[in-house]
Amino acid sequence: NMDNLKVLDISYNRLSDIRGLGTNLIALEKLDLSHNEIIRIDDTTLEGMTSLKILDLSYNYFTMFDDVSFLDLYELQSLDLSGNDLSEFGITGGFESLESLNLCNNRISNIGSFARLLRLRSLDLSGNRLVQIQSDTFSRKQQNLDYVNFSKNLITRIDRNTFAEASVNHLDLSNNKLTVLERFGLLQVQRYHLQGNRISNISSDALYRLDSISDID
Repeated sequence: NMDNLKVLDISYNRLSDIRGLGTNLIALEKLDLSHNEIIRIDDTTLEGMTSLKILDLSYNYFTMFDDVSFLDLYELQSLDLSGNDLSEFGITGGFESLESLNLCNNRISNIGSFARLLRLRSLDLSGNRLVQIQSDTFSRKQQNLDYVNFSKNLITRIDRNTFAEASVNHLDLSNNKLTVLERFGLLQVQRYHLQGNRISNISSDALYRLDSISDID
C-alpha cells in the first residue's frame, strides 16, 4: 500500500515498460524516471496521479509526445523531457498548472502554441532543430512567463510580435541563424542574448519600448 508515498525516484535504471505505474499513487508529488529506456507513456501509466507536481522524464527514448496521457495531472507544475528524441511537440489540452517546461536537447523541428499555458514561467527549447518561431506561439495573457531559451537551434526567422507582449524577462536567442533583428513583441525583457547569429540588419523598431532592458549580448 503506497497511498501516502509523496516522492518516487527510480532514475538511472533500465526501465522500458511502466504501464500502470500510477495505480495507488494518489498522493505522489514528485516522480523521477530520468535516465531510463522508456519509449512511451500510455493512458494507464500516470492514471490517478492527481497530486503530482514534478515529473522528470529526461534522458529516455521518447520519440512522440501524447498530451492525452497526461490529462490526470491537474497539479503538475514542472515537466522535464530534455535529452529525448522528440521531433515535434504540442499541447492541446490539460497542463493548466504547468510553470516549468524543459525540452532542451531533443530533435524538435516543429512546435505548437504554448499560449494556453497561462502559468508558465520557464520554457527551455535550446539544443533543438527549430527553424522558425511563429506569431501564435505565445499570448499576451502569459503574464507569468519569465525565462525563454531558444538558443542552439537553426532559427532563421521569428515572426514580428511573436512574443505578443508576454512578460518575458530573460530571452536567449543565441547561436542560431538569424540575419534580421525585428520587433518581436517584447516589452519587459531585461536580458536579451543574441550572440552567435548572422545578424546583418536591425529594423528601426527592433528595440522599441524595451525600457527595462539591462543586458544585450
